[in-house]
Amino acid sequence: MTYCLIGEKLAHSFSKEIHAKCGLKYELKEVEKENLFSFVKNNKYQGFNVTIPYKEKIIKYLDRVDFWAKEIGSVNTVVKENGELVGYNTDLIGMEKMLSVNGVTLTDKTVMILGSGGTSKTATALCKKQNAKTVYIVSRTGEINYENCYEKTETEVIINTTPVGMYPNAEKTPVNLTKFTNLTAVFDCVYNPLETRLISKAKELNLKCSNGLYMLVAQALYAEKLWLKKEVLDAEITKIYKNVLIEKQNIVLSGMPSSGKTTVGKELAKRLNREFVDIDKLIEEKTEKSISDLINERGEKFFRDIESEVIKEVSKKNSLVIALGGGAPLREENRINLKQNGVIVYIKRDLSKLVCDGRPISLEKGVKKLYEERKTVYETFADITVENTDIEKTALEIENEVIGN
Repeated sequence: MTYCLIGEKLAHSFSKEIHAKCGLKYELKEVEKENLFSFVKNNKYQGFNVTIPYKEKIIKYLDRVDFWAKEIGSVNTVVKENGELVGYNTDLIGMEKMLSVNGVTLTDKTVMILGSGGTSKTATALCKKQNAKTVYIVSRTGEINYENCYEKTETEVIINTTPVGMYPNAEKTPVNLTKFTNLTAVFDCVYNPLETRLISKAKELNLKCSNGLYMLVAQALYAEKLWLKKEVLDAEITKIYKNVLIEKQNIVLSGMPSSGKTTVGKELAKRLNREFVDIDKLIEEKTEKSISDLINERGEKFFRDIESEVIKEVSKKNSLVIALGGGAPLREENRINLKQNGVIVYIKRDLSKLVCDGRPISLEKGVKKLYEERKTVYETFADITVENTDIEKTALEIENEVIGN
């Protein structure tokens, strides 16, 4: 038996990988708008998921719709039952699980929902189900919009249902969280990138928060429950969520020049069967100059600007091992871009073993002075710190820290 996801553009969907982890035969099926009716009535699948822009449009082609799907006005799962096509909405329980795993309930809370589309209706239904005290819906042209929403300072929970901040426009954020003085939690239904600017800011403000990946995994497993008549355990959702997160995260290697980022990175990439990316090498390919010539001829600022451009593009990708140049973490924009899909590993090495040859900045300042200038940035930027005493051992240690034993 085979299942699928239908939508208009599915190139960046994680759904196939999630269902594969459950042993399900699952495909991504892009359907043109004019072919939606034909697909629904004539498809070969035992059941299918529905995503943008068909969650609402598909309802008129179904035989029956579940209570909550009708309440929301949106279907994301279709089941073939006794010759009928029945529509369900597992996004609702997916969103509920996303909040509950982070210790958040909407009961008696003032909730602000960003956006007015299909996912916004899911969030509104969850507010109704959990008896939220007050619900504000923000839209570009509504009574509450992105100009006056800051007047609702009593807001306690924000749920972003818009695509703002989603790949490839990851540098955007829908609202300024610092203006909501009573805020306790922020949830972003976007899951690509893994850490949107909105979630990054929520973490900085020490708010409870989550991207949409947990919701995505939970709704997928509850769709399988409908298709296969099986139970779903919270532990299973969490396990698959963690596996997908680890697989999608970039492993970003940071540290002093000649600390072993490239050699360790190549070994790690080989062990994990991942693509290895050396930022300095990409800069050299882009400029057709060596790093030392580039700095000597055009200056460090010019080099750093090119470096930031390269990092911005590479950071949008997933499942890479990335070796940074020694000074790359010094710019805040680089740190933010790298964090959006990456776990940061600081590789330390005995200063006496660091070399300056071919490194203009190291030669100019000296290793010790350079280390003192950068030490705090390296340490605060890192999620994991390892000591490089041996290439293979260091790669294995990083693998164990990031992937687990």
